[in-house]
Amino acid sequence: MGSAGPLGPGRPVPVARRSGRPQRRLRGLPGNRDGGERAHQRDGWGTAVGGRHRGGGGLQSLPFRRRRPHFRAQAVICDIFAAKQSLAFIRETTLTQSVCGGAGTGARIAGCGERARSIRSRIPALVAALAAAVLAGCGGGGGGSSAAGGSSSVSFSVSPTELRAEAQSGRPAIEREEVRVSNSGAVAITATVRADASWVSVSPASLSVPANGSATFQVDAQCVEHGTNDARITVAAGGVERRVAVRLECAPPEVTIDVLESPTYDDGGPRDPPDGFLTFALRSSWVNPPTLDYQVGADDRIVVADPARGKARIGEAVEVALTLSRCAEPEQFDFEISISAEHVAEPQKVRWLVDCHAGNPAVTHIETYQGPLVQRWDVEEGRARGHRGRNVDPMRGRAAAVAVLFEHDTPVIPELQATLVQGSSSQPMPNGGLAKVVEERIVVYPDDFAEDPFESEVVFEVPGESYRPGMGVQVQVDPGELLDESNESDNDTLMMFPNEMVEVRPIEVRILAFNRRLVDGENPDGDIERGRVVPTLAPPEQFARRIEDYMPVADGVEERLAIRQSIDSTLGGEFFDWEDALEEVEWNRTRFAQNLWEHWMGVVRRPAEAGGCGIAYIRGRSSVVAEFSDQLCGPRAVAHELGHNFGLRHVDGMCGSQGHDLSYPYREGVLGPNRVWFRGERRFVEGPEPPLDPDAPPPVDEPYKDIMSYCTPSFTSDYSYDKALNWRADNDAPLSADDSRPSLVSKSATVGAGPLPQASLALMGRIAEDGLHWTLERAAEVRSAPFPGQPAAPGERELILYDAAGWVIDRRAVVPVEATHGERTLWSVRLPGSAQRGPLLVEVRDGDGRILLQQWLDAGVVEAN
Repeated sequence: MGSAGPLGPGRPVPVARRSGRPQRRLRGLPGNRDGGERAHQRDGWGTAVGGRHRGGGGLQSLPFRRRRPHFRAQAVICDIFAAKQSLAFIRETTLTQSVCGGAGTGARIAGCGERARSIRSRIPALVAALAAAVLAGCGGGGGGSSAAGGSSSVSFSVSPTELRAEAQSGRPAIEREEVRVSNSGAVAITATVRADASWVSVSPASLSVPANGSATFQVDAQCVEHGTNDARITVAAGGVERRVAVRLECAPPEVTIDVLESPTYDDGGPRDPPDGFLTFALRSSWVNPPTLDYQVGADDRIVVADPARGKARIGEAVEVALTLSRCAEPEQFDFEISISAEHVAEPQKVRWLVDCHAGNPAVTHIETYQGPLVQRWDVEEGRARGHRGRNVDPMRGRAAAVAVLFEHDTPVIPELQATLVQGSSSQPMPNGGLAKVVEERIVVYPDDFAEDPFESEVVFEVPGESYRPGMGVQVQVDPGELLDESNESDNDTLMMFPNEMVEVRPIEVRILAFNRRLVDGENPDGDIERGRVVPTLAPPEQFARRIEDYMPVADGVEERLAIRQSIDSTLGGEFFDWEDALEEVEWNRTRFAQNLWEHWMGVVRRPAEAGGCGIAYIRGRSSVVAEFSDQLCGPRAVAHELGHNFGLRHVDGMCGSQGHDLSYPYREGVLGPNRVWFRGERRFVEGPEPPLDPDAPPPVDEPYKDIMSYCTPSFTSDYSYDKALNWRADNDAPLSADDSRPSLVSKSATVGAGPLPQASLALMGRIAEDGLHWTLERAAEVRSAPFPGQPAAPGERELILYDAAGWVIDRRAVVPVEATHGERTLWSVRLPGSAQRGPLLVEVRDGDGRILLQQWLDAGVVEAN
């Protein structure tokens, strides 16, 4: 039985049987004495195929059943094709219309697998060879071709017959090399091309060659293994084969050394010799590479490499440890480490810089910062020394940063300890160990082994309560004696704090929520109470931090900072006026402050159209700032406005401010030649002067400018800090044992609450621009103690309060205050007196005795509080 196929769709294909019917002997085959004609006549089979072979004795006719001649022809041809396939003479073929039973030119023979298995043992090789000739007549793959009425043998050649090339392993050796197949026969042939090695590829694998013509295929070959590589390309057609020899001479691929980690610098001493690491890898395009030998050496025998030699695989990292066999004396080396490997033309070389030392780390300077630099201690000379920039006096009670600068031979920072000591005996304080807040190494790369050692700095912080005369810091280097040193006795350094320090009264700040009225047409964000815009107050510690960071104040600001009740301002209407707001804060301070030294600060949510971030009186004690959440202003406005209270004017930082301090010493508002300590951020900031050359490139980082400018980033320069400290020293006298001022109120205290020793008269007025015309704008009797007054010095203005009989009740100096960027100058006092007992006369005279103000007060014009 057989299956349906191209020989007859849906029809069974006859299969020869070994038993039952006797097998017929094919006539017309070589050695058959009966010719094809006789077979045809004797057996009576029809349909002659082909004709007489030119050489005689060839296949002349094939028997077919008369009943189904076409199907019988298909079965016989299929048998012959299966035989040819089993003997590897053809791979595929086609049959012509006339012989292959109407399957059509180019139709593939299929379904012959079962018949091939049955006839492999029955058809001898000679029959298969002759069958190939018949099959060629059907137009199938093979060397020759035949037409009806005649046949011809396959004859072709290939050129070239040998291909040779040289290349490195892993790279192409032959690319698109053409081989020509020339057909000298009279019929077209179909040739198959194949190679016996995977590293050779041919394209196409089958090609048609016209009669008396030629065709080409391309060859590509890749060097895989180094050495001689041989392969063979076979071109087959019609049972005829031609071969092309391929020989590649493959050189070893290029191998390079990739240094992954180089021992640039190491140091050590007798106890701990220097050591380093070298990591490298071999790189190559080698396919299936072997392990390669490598070796590591140096130009000096004291260098020990471990391992010094071995085997490495391509692409795998190799780590080699380096050390010195001796490092007993102070000496510096510049070694050349060489890496070589098999198939590497030139060794790879790297430098190893080594420093053998046995020296001592030494403290050179100790600097003290309270913002600006306040003391520089020269350890070698054992005394304080001057420095660049402004010499700023240290302040008692303010936290200080102590920066210890020291030299050492190794890039590893030696351990450092600092302890507070007291008295000339340097007695360590209990729990006096200082916290290390900054550790920074200033690297000096030993390119040419300069004699300069490494220099490092460690910063410790001294609490404000411990920074006072009679205290000091004991610094100890390498307390555990871990370093290789020839002298351990010089590791301790003592620095005493200055005996002379500025001492001022601790600052007291009262924060008020300034509830302003709505401006016409305003739609504000946030809380509205009783028709007023209520600001958001930041926590007290945030106010305290900004004041301690930027201004010359002692520690503990938060303890003396009170959030007072709000002020319901009458300001509003058509627009918001900063100067009106400031005047309201000043009038509340004059009436309700617990003492003369309190600073009152109003916090306001400014309208969107209002410019500026705050306002303050210069050398006064009142200010107004925008709330912390204001994106334009931020919390730095607190320090800026408080700086105005301390006598500071604006600094021209080229950022749009007005009313500048013409004595500011540094160009464009920078901080000056010295760095300053930013306490809140635990770091140093710098503001180097801009280059004198206008064409010079700008600095990489934006320099810090003075806090009194409108620029960001900003901090307090030594000039502004020192000027504010001097103002405070003159106006905020330190507390004394007999200080009779009222005790500090609690943070929950309200304005005007609590019993007070006596009634006072609060006065506030304005001064004309010429300074000669004074007015009294407000007066009120308050239940607060009067502010202490000072007698007027020669040339100062004086305020005198008379009773109705002309007796002097009080006389004192009165100092005008001006707003930072306003148009008004104000004066205010709180002195003993009461208009309830009779009219009072207020008189102000200038230094020459001229009367600037004279006004009577009675109970009808004095506000009740």
